[in-house]
Order: sequence, then C-alpha cells, then structure tokens
Amino acid sequence: MFRLVAWSLLTAVVLFAALVLVHNITALIGTPLLLTYALFLVWADRNSADSTPVRQKVSLIVIWLLLGLGLSAFFWLPAMLEQNLVQIDRLTDSADFDFRNNFIAMRTLFTLPQTADPALVNPPLPIGYGLPQLLLALLSWLPTRLTSSERQHRLAITLVILILTGMLFAFSRPLWELLPLLHFVQFPWRLLGPASLLLALLAGLGARTLATIVTQRAANWGNAALSVGAFVTIVLFAMPLLFPAAYRSAVDLSPAGLIAFEARLG
Repeated sequence: MFRLVAWSLLTAVVLFAALVLVHNITALIGTPLLLTYALFLVWADRNSADSTPVRQKVSLIVIWLLLGLGLSAFFWLPAMLEQNLVQIDRLTDSADFDFRNNFIAMRTLFTLPQTADPALVNPPLPIGYGLPQLLLALLSWLPTRLTSSERQHRLAITLVILILTGMLFAFSRPLWELLPLLHFVQFPWRLLGPASLLLALLAGLGARTLATIVTQRAANWGNAALSVGAFVTIVLFAMPLLFPAAYRSAVDLSPAGLIAFEARLG
C-alpha cells in the first residue's frame, strides 16, 4: 500500500512540475483547479469505506503541491523574485494584452463555427462552446439513476463551468483586479480551455443518459447508433474551423512572382 501511494505521489509531482514548465499561464489557471478537485475528492470520500484519515489525505495533497512547486522552482521562482530586473509590465501594458479589453460578448459564446479569413494576419475566430457538447451537457441533468459520487461530481463540475464562464464577461472585472497574478492570463477566453474540458465530462454523462433512454425504447443497436451520431455531429460542427476558405491573392505568390516583387522594390 505504501509503495503504491509513494509511486502515485511521485507521478503526480512530476506531472505537476511538467505542467508548470510547459506553459506558465496554463499552470496559473490549472493549479487552483487541480487543488480544488483534489480537496473535493477528499470531501466526497469522507464517508466512504476508505480507512485513510482525512488529515492524511490533505497532507498528501500539500506534499504534492510543495514538491511539484519545488521541482519546478528553478523556472518560476526567479520569474517571481526578479520582476524588478525586467520590463514585466510590458506583458500587460499594451491594450491588446490587457484583460480589460479582451472580455467577450455574451452572444459570441454560442455562435456557430465559421471559417477563418486567410487574408487577415490575426483572423477573428468565434470564441465559445461547441453547441453539440453543450446540448449533451444539458442532457446530463435529465432524471436518471446516478450514484452519490456521480451526482456530486455533476454538481461540482457544473458549478466550476458556470464560474469559469462568468469570468469571460466584463462584469467579472472586479474579480480579475482582485486576484493576484490573474492579470497575467491576459485573455479571459483562455479560461474556455479548462471549461471546455469539464464540459466534455458533462457531455459524456449526458450521452450516457441519452443512451439509457434510447436503450429502453429501442434495441441495443440504438445505443451504438447514438454514439456514432454524436461523434459525427461534433466532428462536422468543427469542420469549418479546420478548413478555412481558399485565399485568392491579387499578388502572384509563385516563386517567380516573389522574385519579381523583390526585384521591383529593390
């Protein structure tokens, strides 16, 4: 048992340190979510048959967090302590990178996908949830038989999604200004990443709920048809994002055309 706990703790520490090293902003967003979920699991299992004391579980979470931060300290500690040696304010001084200018409008959250305009340097893309995933997530709240743990997870995940979604809009500005380091996120729509991951979990539960209903009314083949249909719908919904329109340039972009362009301009 001790060997299993030690191996699991070591794996969690290494993966958390890797998260910090891979992308600091993702780690900034993900660390509170991971910590919250770990504490939620401790709370949800407080009355289970597991004999491990709650204090010991919380201690393991604290050890995981401290060891993960310690393993990656060579990366984040100088960034925190030596901010006066660099022009750190330039990360958010520009209006383009100030979170106050990057809140999204409510209507864009549920827009249909559209192809990018390749004639633009930074083409605006619709920022929002996939409607098929959102519909399946809503179906997860249909009356169905769930275990106590599943009901707790469904409620917790839904609350976190609602909180993250609320932080995409301008009315959450006081919270952005209050929480330390959050301004480094720059773009509130970055929170759509973890929110979409959680939405996928609810969508999976919704698909299972729908499959249960279908199986009760049709043969087993109805369950398989539903799974394939849901997958195809989600993929087709994303197709416009994956295949932008062809770019018809007024300039000759062939190698000979580019050479002539450079020669003409010197």
